[in-house]
Amino acid sequence: MLLFAHRLFGDRAGGRNEFISTAGFTGLGGEAFDDPDRASAYGYRATPRALLGWVLDELNPDYERTSFVDFGAGKGRVVLEAARRPFMRCLGIEISPSLHEDAEQNLMHWPRSHMACREVDYVRDSILRAKLPDGPLVIWMFNPATDRFILRVAARLAERATAGQQITLVYVDPRHDMPFRQAPFFRARGIKDWRIRLLSPYRVRIWQAGPQISPQS
Repeated sequence: MLLFAHRLFGDRAGGRNEFISTAGFTGLGGEAFDDPDRASAYGYRATPRALLGWVLDELNPDYERTSFVDFGAGKGRVVLEAARRPFMRCLGIEISPSLHEDAEQNLMHWPRSHMACREVDYVRDSILRAKLPDGPLVIWMFNPATDRFILRVAARLAERATAGQQITLVYVDPRHDMPFRQAPFFRARGIKDWRIRLLSPYRVRIWQAGPQISPQS
């Protein structure tokens, strides 16, 4: 019911500026491409636009110093919506060539008047290989891959955090969050915004790591 309400009242109106619709689900079963991480990737599911806004309100990062990264960018919705905020950079990482092409087309046709962030781009690569921006990161991850793959993602982020990078991970539909719950490098952040807790159609967990975050005991 909540997901239907988001699609009807929030997502439909926000999609008017899209060249290719970002709504719904797109599986990867019929797409053949050569990548060692192909078998670990799940299909694309659209993030409710309102949910992204609520989470960013909750985090209230130092936008001009912080980059936003979408792990599993799909058709580009989350990055384009995040770019309405004045992030230093907004980056989407997507392993599927066809989904990446859709995201590129949407960026090409997206009104620049809607973008407070001026450095917005997508890369076609694995989450484990793609170059991440320096400086503080807000990472969005909507259950993009298998549990074993997420374990490797957690290890990569922990390595960057121990090297001094400040990381905030937003994990939507966190089916494989055990690596973050067990690793001492990550600390769960409580969610205060009632909209996220009561009106989100998906569970949301926020994890933080870096020099300003006390490790979990």
